[in-house]
Amino acid sequence: MASSPVPLGPLVRRWGLSISQLPNETPEPAEFSAFLQSILEEALPFIDEAAPKDATLPSAPFITPEFQANPVDLNKTALQKAKKDWKGVAQKTSRDSTSPVSVLKRVIPAEQLQQIATQHKVAGQSNAREETWAVRLSYHEDTVIKGTADWAEFDRGFRLDHAQTEKAFTPNVIEALESQRWNCDGIKLHVAGEQWHQFQLIVVEMRHKIGRPFLKDRTFPVIQLSCTVDAGDAPHASSEFVVVSIPVHDFAKSPKAQLSNQKDAQIADYVSVERIRRLANGQIEWLLGTASDARGILPLGIQDLALLNIVWKDVPMYMKWVEQNRDPYFFDR
Repeated sequence: MASSPVPLGPLVRRWGLSISQLPNETPEPAEFSAFLQSILEEALPFIDEAAPKDATLPSAPFITPEFQANPVDLNKTALQKAKKDWKGVAQKTSRDSTSPVSVLKRVIPAEQLQQIATQHKVAGQSNAREETWAVRLSYHEDTVIKGTADWAEFDRGFRLDHAQTEKAFTPNVIEALESQRWNCDGIKLHVAGEQWHQFQLIVVEMRHKIGRPFLKDRTFPVIQLSCTVDAGDAPHASSEFVVVSIPVHDFAKSPKAQLSNQKDAQIADYVSVERIRRLANGQIEWLLGTASDARGILPLGIQDLALLNIVWKDVPMYMKWVEQNRDPYFFDR
């Protein structure tokens, strides 16, 4: 019997958060932990439906011989297990990556979003528009060779230094600044059957060029949460981490704003959930889902089509960049 879809929540949405909903600079510990837990409780089950975790693709901080000895087509297996709301769109390949990239989508109807907004008293969303989520999924050899990256490179690039890595390998990102950071020392939370630790919570502002000289640059302020599965005494620090980015649509009003408050800033929105995990067969799974709105004159339907066509390109762009910029002193193996 098919399981029911995971209920959607009000936090991991394209409509984002207001600065009034962000934690104080020195938040009360219980309230701060509850804020982090609320985000994870929405994000983890949501993205898991696109590529469900189970015994056939377990996370593991080290290689398990039984899985290494029985290789499978992971892209095909994962697509077969995706819940019915997630539809396969395409599979893409590039000479810069040894791994194909599967593209999926999910459309969340406006009526459903309006119900969520009403239930949770989300301000300004009585006429919420549908969300189209574009998802990419790929599997990579955990090694330092052309066309792939090892676990340390994924961990450094996407957990510890996400914004600067994205700026480095993405030509359209022209600035990325960390504008606010909270102290997450010692926080551990149990969510979705796992113990999570090594939390980071920051506000990042990014400026993208999207069509110069005809279209203005877009500025994306997001609050970004990252954390890892606590692997205990395993040989490696973790077998899985997630990065959740949520728009902060009015961050220009914050005294900490650096890009959003510039006179020419055109504020835009993106929400994303990224899950990267090391599998028991020795491969690395890279999963990302995102929905966005550049605002301005571009119709949202055209933007959604464009996003589905380009979301996969981050994979070969990163693999090309990391192959050209490897430094054994930078990546902590």
